[in-house]
Amino acid sequence: MIWIWFALVVMLTTFLVLMSRRVRQAQVRLGRMESRLAAVLAGPDAGLSVWDPDGRLVGFNPRFKEFYPDAPLKPGLVFEDLIRYTVNRGLVRVPDDDNDDGIERWVSERVERFGTPSHEVLRTPDGRWLDVYTRSTDAGEVLLLYSDTTATRETEASLIDRGQQLERHTADLQLLADVIHAGREESFESAAAQIVERVCAWSAWPVGFVYRVVGTGTEDSVSLDVVASSYEDTDDSGRFAQLRALVAREARDDGSGVARRAHKTGRVVWVPNVSVDPAVDPDRLSVMTGVRGVCAVPVIHEGQVVAVLEFLSSDQLTPDPSTTRLLEATAEVLASVLTSRNAG
Repeated sequence: MIWIWFALVVMLTTFLVLMSRRVRQAQVRLGRMESRLAAVLAGPDAGLSVWDPDGRLVGFNPRFKEFYPDAPLKPGLVFEDLIRYTVNRGLVRVPDDDNDDGIERWVSERVERFGTPSHEVLRTPDGRWLDVYTRSTDAGEVLLLYSDTTATRETEASLIDRGQQLERHTADLQLLADVIHAGREESFESAAAQIVERVCAWSAWPVGFVYRVVGTGTEDSVSLDVVASSYEDTDDSGRFAQLRALVAREARDDGSGVARRAHKTGRVVWVPNVSVDPAVDPDRLSVMTGVRGVCAVPVIHEGQVVAVLEFLSSDQLTPDPSTTRLLEATAEVLASVLTSRNAG
């Protein structure tokens, strides 16, 4: 019997030693986890909260509290309650927030995907941008991260805007370079043909004309003769085939009426919408398929309008000061051909 009791005592002692060792190891691991958790919660600039697998709050850092200054944040808080608090207090913009079904749907979607890795962008009523990330740990905890990215997004928007401006300036400079090169042509007609093509390519306007002023004396005795043109389509079955045929039949043409106005005023004329502008010739309008806007630019030489550039746009046009100045500069280059080559 003694040896049985002795064996039991040895077994019990061994068991207690093993259990004690495991407890100490578990305490060490727990201490390390708590230290890591504390470091994570204290570290990032973003707001971070940790939730258990059942959706109850374990801990959060001060930055997370800043997103919910008046919320009753404490361990054990249910995730769904925080989501409802967020929408009920209007802390973020929610689609259909004036509709109970819309709010309930918004809440349900976020509760259902709890624990699933996700990323969404939210806006606050004061216009800030929040990036919200959800991630799960190997142990099953769920990390909810709020990051205010307003400054970054505003900087990116500014950079995009500057990039677009730079692209526009680069394209404008290239147009001027091309136009100046075309201005070296020996004849007015050759220079006009190249210039109208380059302006159409730069602006994406599908049709362009250059009218040469023919005749002297009163306004009624002056005609506008088409000496150069550019069309987006080149075959007779294209959408501008009828317009090309009309122009080809008329050796002398007064333009669409808009070119006549530019000749008379000596200023750039913008017609935002041809369908409601009485200056557009009805016959010309009937074959201007797909044209919404017209721009006409006078070419002035020695104080007289000697030609008119006219461009047709597929989109409604809006008068643009910078574009107007660039078109005026283009017309000046074309006018210089008359001076340097003594053409016409």
